Amino acid sequence: MSLWSTSSDSDETRKRFARKAALRRRHQAMPRLGIAGGSRPTSELSLGAAVGDLPDPAGTKAPRTLLVEATTPAGAIADWWHGDWWLRAATAWGKSRLRLVVLPTPGALLHADVLERLARLAIAARSWVLGGRSDGTGLASTAAIDELLRSAYHEMEFVLAADALSTRGRGHDGVLAQRGLAVMKDIIELRDARGLQRPKVVWLWQPTPTADDAEHRTAARELARQLRVDRFVLPE
Repeated sequence: MSLWSTSSDSDETRKRFARKAALRRRHQAMPRLGIAGGSRPTSELSLGAAVGDLPDPAGTKAPRTLLVEATTPAGAIADWWHGDWWLRAATAWGKSRLRLVVLPTPGALLHADVLERLARLAIAARSWVLGGRSDGTGLASTAAIDELLRSAYHEMEFVLAADALSTRGRGHDGVLAQRGLAVMKDIIELRDARGLQRPKVVWLWQPTPTADDAEHRTAARELARQLRVDRFVLPE
Protein backbone atom coordinates (compact mmCIF):
# COMPACT_ATOMS: atom_id res chain seq x y z
CA MET A 1 0.00 0.00 0.00
CA SER A 2 1.29 3.48 -0.85
CA LEU A 3 2.44 5.77 1.95
CA TRP A 4 -0.15 8.37 0.91
CA SER A 5 -3.04 5.95 0.40
CA THR A 6 -6.52 6.83 1.59
CA SER A 7 -6.52 4.35 4.46
CA SER A 8 -7.43 5.48 7.96
CA ASP A 9 -3.80 5.00 9.05
CA SER A 10 -2.60 7.31 6.28
CA ASP A 11 -5.25 9.90 7.19
CA GLU A 12 -4.09 9.83 10.78
CA THR A 13 -0.47 10.25 9.66
CA ARG A 14 -1.35 13.32 7.57
CA LYS A 15 -3.29 14.80 10.50
CA ARG A 16 -0.34 14.25 12.82
CA PHE A 17 2.03 16.00 10.39
CA ALA A 18 -0.46 18.86 10.03
CA ARG A 19 -0.68 19.28 13.82
CA LYS A 20 3.09 19.37 14.13
CA ALA A 21 3.37 21.95 11.35
CA ALA A 22 0.73 24.13 13.03
CA LEU A 23 2.61 23.95 16.33
CA ARG A 24 5.84 24.98 14.61
CA ARG A 25 4.14 27.97 12.98
CA ARG A 26 2.60 29.01 16.32
CA HIS A 27 5.96 28.74 18.07
CA GLN A 28 7.68 30.83 15.40
CA ALA A 29 5.02 33.55 15.76
CA MET A 30 5.41 33.82 19.54
CA PRO A 31 7.19 36.98 20.80
CA ARG A 32 10.69 36.34 22.12
CA LEU A 33 12.62 38.29 24.72
CA GLY A 34 15.80 38.12 22.72
CA ILE A 35 17.93 35.70 20.77
CA ALA A 36 21.50 34.73 21.64
CA GLY A 37 23.27 32.96 18.79
CA GLY A 38 20.03 32.87 16.85
CA SER A 39 18.31 30.21 18.94
CA ARG A 40 18.49 30.76 22.68
CA PRO A 41 16.22 33.21 24.52
CA THR A 42 18.05 35.67 26.73
CA SER A 43 16.93 37.59 29.80
CA GLU A 44 16.87 41.00 28.09
CA LEU A 45 13.98 42.71 26.35
CA SER A 46 14.80 45.79 24.27
CA LEU A 47 12.20 48.35 23.23
CA GLY A 48 13.31 50.91 20.67
CA ALA A 49 11.75 54.33 20.30
CA ALA A 50 10.34 53.34 16.91
CA VAL A 51 9.10 49.89 17.89
CA GLY A 52 5.78 49.19 16.25
CA ASP A 53 4.63 45.95 17.87
CA LEU A 54 5.05 45.93 21.63
CA PRO A 55 5.02 42.53 23.36
CA ASP A 56 1.97 41.69 25.43
CA PRO A 57 3.17 41.56 29.06
CA ALA A 58 0.29 39.28 30.04
CA GLY A 59 1.51 36.65 27.58
CA THR A 60 5.26 37.17 27.97
CA LYS A 61 7.52 36.08 30.80
CA ALA A 62 9.04 39.04 32.64
CA PRO A 63 12.63 39.71 31.52
CA ARG A 64 15.36 40.31 34.06
CA THR A 65 16.40 43.47 32.21
CA LEU A 66 14.19 45.83 30.21
CA LEU A 67 16.16 48.24 27.99
CA VAL A 68 14.15 51.15 26.63
CA GLU A 69 14.80 53.97 24.20
CA ALA A 70 12.49 56.65 25.52
CA THR A 71 13.27 59.25 22.85
CA THR A 72 13.85 59.38 19.11
CA PRO A 73 17.15 60.57 17.57
CA ALA A 74 15.53 64.02 17.40
CA GLY A 75 14.85 64.00 21.14
CA ALA A 76 11.06 63.53 20.92
CA ILE A 77 9.40 61.12 23.33
CA ALA A 78 8.62 57.72 21.78
CA ASP A 79 5.10 57.40 20.35
CA TRP A 80 4.28 54.40 22.56
CA TRP A 81 5.53 55.99 25.79
CA HIS A 82 2.12 57.42 26.83
CA GLY A 83 0.04 54.40 25.89
CA ASP A 84 -1.29 51.77 28.28
CA TRP A 85 1.69 49.44 27.82
CA TRP A 86 3.36 50.52 31.06
CA LEU A 87 0.20 49.88 33.07
CA ARG A 88 -0.12 46.42 31.55
CA ALA A 89 3.57 45.71 32.18
CA ALA A 90 3.31 46.82 35.81
CA THR A 91 0.22 44.65 36.27
CA ALA A 92 1.79 41.54 34.74
CA TRP A 93 5.41 41.97 35.88
CA GLY A 94 5.07 44.25 38.90
CA LYS A 95 6.14 41.59 41.41
CA SER A 96 9.15 40.45 39.37
CA ARG A 97 12.66 41.61 40.18
CA LEU A 98 13.05 43.47 36.90
CA ARG A 99 15.73 46.04 36.02
CA LEU A 100 14.43 48.86 33.85
CA VAL A 101 17.24 50.74 32.12
CA VAL A 102 16.54 54.00 30.27
CA LEU A 103 19.12 54.16 27.49
CA PRO A 104 21.03 57.38 26.69
CA THR A 105 19.08 58.53 23.65
CA PRO A 106 18.95 62.33 23.17
CA GLY A 107 17.48 64.05 26.23
CA ALA A 108 15.95 60.84 27.57
CA LEU A 109 17.40 60.48 31.06
CA LEU A 110 15.95 63.69 32.47
CA HIS A 111 13.03 64.15 30.08
CA ALA A 112 9.98 65.30 32.05
CA ASP A 113 7.83 62.48 30.64
CA VAL A 114 10.45 59.89 31.57
CA LEU A 115 10.79 61.20 35.13
CA GLU A 116 7.02 61.21 35.54
CA ARG A 117 6.76 57.63 34.28
CA LEU A 118 9.52 56.47 36.63
CA ALA A 119 7.75 58.11 39.58
CA ARG A 120 4.58 56.20 38.71
CA LEU A 121 6.43 52.91 38.27
CA ALA A 122 8.14 53.36 41.64
CA ILE A 123 4.64 53.02 43.13
CA ALA A 124 3.02 50.57 40.70
CA ALA A 125 6.00 48.19 40.36
CA ARG A 126 7.83 48.34 43.67
CA SER A 127 9.98 45.29 42.92
CA TRP A 128 11.54 46.92 39.86
CA VAL A 129 14.96 48.55 39.91
CA LEU A 130 14.70 51.80 37.96
CA GLY A 131 17.93 52.75 36.27
CA GLY A 132 19.50 54.76 33.51
CA ARG A 133 22.64 54.44 31.41
CA SER A 134 24.95 57.31 30.56
CA ASP A 135 28.46 58.33 29.57
CA GLY A 136 28.03 61.61 31.46
CA THR A 137 26.43 63.51 28.59
CA GLY A 138 23.42 65.48 29.82
CA LEU A 139 24.39 65.09 33.49
CA ALA A 140 27.49 67.27 33.57
CA SER A 141 25.99 70.17 35.52
CA THR A 142 24.85 70.80 39.08
CA ALA A 143 21.30 71.51 37.87
CA ALA A 144 21.14 68.17 36.04
CA ILE A 145 22.51 66.28 39.04
CA ASP A 146 20.01 68.04 41.32
CA GLU A 147 17.18 66.83 39.09
CA LEU A 148 18.64 63.32 39.05
CA LEU A 149 18.85 63.23 42.85
CA ARG A 150 15.19 64.29 43.13
CA SER A 151 14.05 61.62 40.69
CA ALA A 152 12.88 58.03 41.19
CA TYR A 153 16.05 56.54 39.70
CA HIS A 154 17.45 53.79 41.89
CA GLU A 155 20.74 53.64 40.03
CA MET A 156 22.67 55.19 37.17
CA GLU A 157 25.07 53.13 35.07
CA PHE A 158 28.05 54.83 33.48
CA VAL A 159 29.58 53.20 30.42
CA LEU A 160 32.96 54.74 29.69
CA ALA A 161 33.84 54.59 26.02
CA ALA A 162 37.57 54.10 26.66
CA ASP A 163 40.04 53.39 29.42
CA ALA A 164 40.23 56.73 31.24
CA LEU A 165 43.57 55.93 32.80
CA SER A 166 45.50 55.20 29.63
CA THR A 167 43.94 57.91 27.42
CA ARG A 168 44.38 60.67 30.00
CA GLY A 169 41.65 62.65 28.30
CA ARG A 170 43.22 62.64 24.83
CA GLY A 171 40.92 62.27 21.86
CA HIS A 172 37.14 62.06 21.73
CA ASP A 173 36.92 58.79 23.69
CA GLY A 174 39.31 60.07 26.32
CA VAL A 175 37.26 63.24 26.84
CA LEU A 176 34.08 61.17 27.23
CA ALA A 177 35.79 58.90 29.73
CA GLN A 178 37.10 61.79 31.82
CA ARG A 179 33.71 63.49 31.76
CA GLY A 180 32.04 60.28 32.86
CA LEU A 181 34.43 59.95 35.79
CA ALA A 182 33.82 63.58 36.81
CA VAL A 183 30.03 63.18 36.67
CA MET A 184 30.17 59.98 38.75
CA LYS A 185 32.29 61.76 41.33
CA ASP A 186 29.94 64.77 41.50
CA ILE A 187 26.81 62.61 41.85
CA ILE A 188 28.34 60.58 44.67
CA GLU A 189 29.57 63.66 46.53
CA LEU A 190 26.27 65.58 46.25
CA ARG A 191 24.20 62.50 47.08
CA ASP A 192 26.24 61.68 50.17
CA ALA A 193 26.39 65.30 51.31
CA ARG A 194 22.58 65.37 51.31
CA GLY A 195 22.30 62.08 53.16
CA LEU A 196 20.57 60.34 50.25
CA GLN A 197 20.76 56.63 49.51
CA ARG A 198 20.19 56.81 45.77
CA PRO A 199 20.79 56.76 42.95
CA LYS A 200 23.50 54.17 43.25
CA VAL A 201 26.38 54.78 40.86
CA VAL A 202 27.47 51.82 38.73
CA TRP A 203 30.61 51.95 36.63
CA LEU A 204 30.47 49.58 33.63
CA TRP A 205 34.11 49.61 32.61
CA GLN A 206 34.64 49.38 28.84
CA PRO A 207 38.38 49.45 28.15
CA THR A 208 40.09 49.87 24.81
CA PRO A 209 41.36 46.54 23.42
CA THR A 210 44.98 47.53 24.16
CA ALA A 211 44.11 48.37 27.79
CA ASP A 212 42.16 45.24 28.63
CA ASP A 213 44.72 43.52 30.83
CA ALA A 214 45.23 42.73 34.51
CA GLU A 215 47.21 45.92 35.19
CA HIS A 216 44.56 48.23 33.77
CA ARG A 217 41.76 46.30 35.45
CA THR A 218 43.46 46.62 38.80
CA ALA A 219 44.06 50.35 38.27
CA ALA A 220 40.43 50.93 37.20
CA ARG A 221 39.15 48.99 40.20
CA GLU A 222 41.32 51.13 42.49
CA LEU A 223 40.00 54.32 40.90
CA ALA A 224 36.44 53.07 41.44
CA ARG A 225 37.29 52.53 45.12
CA GLN A 226 38.70 56.06 45.40
CA LEU A 227 35.57 57.51 43.78
CA ARG A 228 33.41 55.41 46.16
CA VAL A 229 31.49 53.94 43.24
CA ASP A 230 28.71 51.71 44.54
CA ARG A 231 29.36 48.94 42.01
CA PHE A 232 32.22 48.36 39.57
CA VAL A 233 31.51 45.93 36.73
CA LEU A 234 34.24 44.41 34.58
CA PRO A 235 33.48 43.27 31.03
CA GLU A 236 32.76 39.57 30.62
